[in-house]
Amino acid sequence: AFLRRCVFYHIPFPSPKKLEKIVRARLEGLPLVAGDHLQKAIDHFLKLRDLELRKKPATAEFLAWAQIPGLAELFDDPATMSPEKKDALRLSYAVLAKTIDDQKKMEELLGT
Repeated sequence: AFLRRCVFYHIPFPSPKKLEKIVRARLEGLPLVAGDHLQKAIDHFLKLRDLELRKKPATAEFLAWAQIPGLAELFDDPATMSPEKKDALRLSYAVLAKTIDDQKKMEELLGT
């Protein structure tokens, strides 16, 4: 009986431009929103969403992830990224991943 009272409403994932507007509106003043850091974070996030994940991270996870102190400095090319930055970025995926298998797939993107 309870399920008959629930309404399902599909909200599609926002476009990169819409995601940027959402983040700028919600997290104005954070270091990630300054300069080109936000675009790099969105690009990285979308690469993670393109992986074959069981449960893709959504806008809410991105907003939580974007608030991690120091995240803005972590978006180098993984091929040239220092081991310390790779480890910090790898650890940050715990905010985005919804399953341990998804987290492992995200970590593979860094070559760790």
